[in-house]
Amino acid sequence: MIRMVIRFVFAAILSITIGIILLNLILKISSNNEHGCIKDT
Repeated sequence: MIRMVIRFVFAAILSITIGIILLNLILKISSNNEHGCIKDT
């Protein structure tokens, strides 16, 4: 039972960290695109 809980917690932490990293990458790309558009105009 303890091993199952540890695996579940580990998987949850991994998914959350991956989600945060993906969100940060998307925000960086979107902000770069916005700045690029402003510079172009």
